[in-house]
Amino acid sequence: MRWFPLLAVLVLFVSAGTLDWVPGRWCLRAVGLSWLSTVLFLSLTRPDLLSRRLRPGLQPASWDGSLLRRLRMSILLLLAVAGVQSGRSHLPLDPVLFACGLLALLTGTLLLWACLYHNPFFETEVRHQRDQAQSVVQTGPYEWVRHPGYGALILMLGGLPWMLHSSGAVLPWLHCVYTLVTRLGYEEAFLNERLAGYREYQMHVRFRLIPGIW
Repeated sequence: MRWFPLLAVLVLFVSAGTLDWVPGRWCLRAVGLSWLSTVLFLSLTRPDLLSRRLRPGLQPASWDGSLLRRLRMSILLLLAVAGVQSGRSHLPLDPVLFACGLLALLTGTLLLWACLYHNPFFETEVRHQRDQAQSVVQTGPYEWVRHPGYGALILMLGGLPWMLHSSGAVLPWLHCVYTLVTRLGYEEAFLNERLAGYREYQMHVRFRLIPGIW
């Protein structure tokens, strides 16, 4: 959804009721830099994957569209809650809180880069990529967990309540996590049925998201 970033910015500052909201502006800069640097990274390392991620997939899984819409709505709710709670209260920038959120965003961005570099099938939508001769990826972060991309996104989104100075935004973030974990379960079942070698990969790499825990 190409217009989603613009909608997110609109929701953030309309809910804040002002453009003169320092945490919001600095958060926007940080997230924008993360997004632009990721696009640049992909254009230099996997331009073919970048082009596929920027256009709708061919025959995505039937359940994936509704989960992606739910995730986008949760992100918009997170931004709206932060705007109302922090923006309308005119909270000043707290360097410690912002640094904690920025660390989560940076860590998630670097993990996302590793996923994109090692996984040439890391498209936006879940589908069986027969046209790309899809195979199981077992290098980089995929040696440790089966779905490191979800972990990257959870970290990046988790930095937003900190950078925006909003405790209320944690609840929509938790719903984002719930939605991503739900999608992860559907994706596991989808790959088990369609991707050769995935069952063996599950036996070799036991953990889905958090090494040593789950």
